[in-house]
Amino acid sequence: MSFRARASRAVQWLELPEGDKSTSWSQLFLTSKDLKPVGPHERTWGSLNFVSFWMIVSSMIQLGMSWWQAWICVWLGYGITAPFIVANARPGAVHHITFPVVARTSFGLWGSMWCVFNRGAMACIWYGVQASIGGTCVKVMLRSMWPSIENLHNTLPASAGINTRDFVCFFLFWLISLPAIWFPIHKIRHLFTVKAVVAPAAGVTFFIWCIIRAKGVGPIVRQPSTIHGSDLGWAMVSSLMSCISNLATLITCALPLSPSFARA
Repeated sequence: MSFRARASRAVQWLELPEGDKSTSWSQLFLTSKDLKPVGPHERTWGSLNFVSFWMIVSSMIQLGMSWWQAWICVWLGYGITAPFIVANARPGAVHHITFPVVARTSFGLWGSMWCVFNRGAMACIWYGVQASIGGTCVKVMLRSMWPSIENLHNTLPASAGINTRDFVCFFLFWLISLPAIWFPIHKIRHLFTVKAVVAPAAGVTFFIWCIIRAKGVGPIVRQPSTIHGSDLGWAMVSSLMSCISNLATLITCALPLSPSFARA
């Protein structure tokens, strides 16, 4: 088989079904497999899966706050976002429709394209941020196994803003995460089930390690805030915004919902 034939087959494999050829492109734009309500066979996520998906952590004590001040910020921040997240989830939970369809109720058929593009672009940017953080985690793991990785020769110029070691770790995290991105969301729910077991276990293990290193939990609990007055106030504001921004992209599509969904 020639290269041209192979390329043509690859393109056909990536293409979506054409649908009814008697309709115009604008009419075909009204509906597709991805725009139709999620079918019963794809509604595989249950309550436990969603609870396992949303797990939060906080490092606000590093700002100088005490543990109870950081705890208050976490509860307030996520308490503020909770009503909007619930409102955003209602169209999907009740009507089983996706975000592009929900956006059409407020922005119209063509205006919703901006919302979809906005979310898609933000997803790409956020994945880059996550991959950067994940690359740092990969570097820590590799350094614990092979300390010589810290001295990996850098072949990138200073203008790149990154060295060879960090780029290799970033690439490894990206490569490892690719299989999870390939599968549709209803087929990877057990990936988060595994995470729901591994992440708490790792968190508890790390917590025990910290207690041993600190020679007991007492010093941590009794540790007072190291900042006061306006510094404490701004630290709490920053911590609140950190919690809110973590879910801000999901809140943005909850605000413009049409009254029909609000009454549903």
